[in-house]
Amino acid sequence: KKIQNVFSNVWMDLLNNGKLSQIHIRSLLQGIHEKILPFLINPVRLGDFLLACYAHGGAISVLSLDGLFGLIQNHKLELPEFYKMLYALFDYKLLHSKYRDRFFILADRFMSSSHLPAYVAAAFAKRTCRLCLEAPVAACQLALAFIHNLLNRNRTCLSLIQRPKYDGSAISTDPYIMEEADPSKCNAMESSLWELEILTQHFISDVSTFSKCFREPFSLATFNLADFTNVGYTTFFEKEIGRKTKISPLAFVIPNSLFNGDASMKYWTFE
Repeated sequence: KKIQNVFSNVWMDLLNNGKLSQIHIRSLLQGIHEKILPFLINPVRLGDFLLACYAHGGAISVLSLDGLFGLIQNHKLELPEFYKMLYALFDYKLLHSKYRDRFFILADRFMSSSHLPAYVAAAFAKRTCRLCLEAPVAACQLALAFIHNLLNRNRTCLSLIQRPKYDGSAISTDPYIMEEADPSKCNAMESSLWELEILTQHFISDVSTFSKCFREPFSLATFNLADFTNVGYTTFFEKEIGRKTKISPLAFVIPNSLFNGDASMKYWTFE
């Protein structure tokens, strides 16, 4: 007990002195959920530090989520704005972030609760789907797997892919408000995931094929997002050049001369 008390006081003094560099904070946040929180006498005391990290923005905000969710789930920290805070981090910068893979794996865990309101799941699915339209190739499959898991766990949200598709003016007629920061006010439940139809025409076959799986009946199994991490352009390139292709005929009529109708061709014969 005394060792635990000393351990807690040392960490609280270190985190509250305000002298840690961003490099140290990022390193600390990556292991805080497993290496620090379980051994503190009162882990909730770290709530203010983690909230300050979230408010910092960028990668530090992303890394602070694991610790915050641990306090909410295991130590009864009251943070009713957690999903609103998480929703705010879903932007185009995230898809190019160094911690993108880690973020989606954490977000998938955060969104796995059976008590998650349908409108929250719909908002995250719709926002992620919209981001996929401008996402780097390496992020598309990961994001689509995240969306699929959301719909699979929240069957009420399947209406988003069962509604009639929007026409060519989809963005202007879509009731969803991309700029709205509150998931409860973005009108996601009244929208549809028409973006998936566009993604079925993606120039990378793996992405287009994955997009088409939303047309199939959903099974009870969910995707393991770790299977879609560490993917880059090199991965797709090596897969494409290794793909076996059929030899396509270049002409459908076998020619019997080089130039049809040329009188000089009577001196030539082809076998």
